Amino acid sequence: MTTQAVAIKNLKFSYGDKPVLKGVNLEIHEGEIFGLVGPNGAGKTTLLNSIMGLTSADQITGSVEVYGSTRISNQIKNMIGSMLQGDIRLTRVTVREYLSVIASQYYDPKPVEAVINELKLGSFANKWLTGISGGQLRRVTFAAAIIGQPKLLFLDEPTVGMDVDARREFWDYVDNLKMQGTTIMVTSHYLAEIQTVADRIGILIDGKFESVGTWNELSQVDSGGTIEFTTEISTSIFEDLPAVTGIQRSGMITTINSENTDDTLKSLVPFIEKLSEITVQRKSLESLFMGLTERE
Repeated sequence: MTTQAVAIKNLKFSYGDKPVLKGVNLEIHEGEIFGLVGPNGAGKTTLLNSIMGLTSADQITGSVEVYGSTRISNQIKNMIGSMLQGDIRLTRVTVREYLSVIASQYYDPKPVEAVINELKLGSFANKWLTGISGGQLRRVTFAAAIIGQPKLLFLDEPTVGMDVDARREFWDYVDNLKMQGTTIMVTSHYLAEIQTVADRIGILIDGKFESVGTWNELSQVDSGGTIEFTTEISTSIFEDLPAVTGIQRSGMITTINSENTDDTLKSLVPFIEKLSEITVQRKSLESLFMGLTERE
């Protein structure tokens, strides 16, 4: 039986008379990476804050349970780590000093030097927080989030400001945390990252979930995409094939837009000997997300 790290039932939240969350229901399984995506103003940060107990009780109806508890006690707080959007640039405080202070707030923190080594912060560990780059500061914020060895980790726009290599190393580290049993909830505007790393994805629009599931499940909602190949055959041959919505030609390269790439690909079999370099690109999380937000 799957253990639930977080269980949310009919959660509603309002700022005054303005509703932000409109009856959210969600279960996050222990040891999974759950990706939360949505447009600005959809309620993502409010949802994260509600789970962490950072919202006022008089603004909430419904229930939020973290590891079976509706009360965010000190014990539960010590099980939670959070990497929120804002980075802290304290003056005249070094990276090492900052992490030492954060570690002191937890019952069983990871040794500061171990975190510095694992996250490759050593080259700037003795520099002021105000004297390092945005990407480096983002990595320090992540270090602060994991130094307490949390069972439940929140990552809000975690890779903003990181270069390509830093992002790859970041997600490798997150994947290792998952293998150790950490439950991770991540929200990001880099939808390609969410599509790649998340076990399940929730699309939050206007205070409620439009879709929740694995990427394979979500992608079944829209089986469209493109089929590209090299051929000398005239494009007119392909215009009446099943599910075709458009065709582009650039030199010898033909690109077919399809509402159902499986159906269209099957209909290309009679021409297969005259086609080469065939690639099929299904719609991405970004295109699915854009379709849902435009519909809203």
